[in-house]
Amino acid sequence: MPASEVPRTPFLSFDKFFHVAMFAFLSFQLMVGLRKQYQFPKLRYHAIKFSLIFGLLYGIYTELMQGWLMPGRFADWKDMLANSIGIFLGWATFALIYQWDVRKKNKQAYELSR
Repeated sequence: MPASEVPRTPFLSFDKFFHVAMFAFLSFQLMVGLRKQYQFPKLRYHAIKFSLIFGLLYGIYTELMQGWLMPGRFADWKDMLANSIGIFLGWATFALIYQWDVRKKNKQAYELSR
């Protein structure tokens, strides 16, 4: 979609919101998927670190390729920032859910041991 067709708002454009949401979803799903797989133990153990690094590099890469390879489009540092915010928002969501799940399991284990 050409940038001129994206609706604008005074504080946060739909485009930036979409970047944040898309990359939050990407990083969250990547962390969950890597944590649940058992084929590659190192990736499972380092799921968060790998997901953050991959997500940040992918966000930068897509913006740079957009600027270099797509006529009429340009690489925008604000989009890169929105991608990065999304990556960290996905990580925060994963951390909250994972910590909640761990606490729930610990509480159940404690109650069963009494």
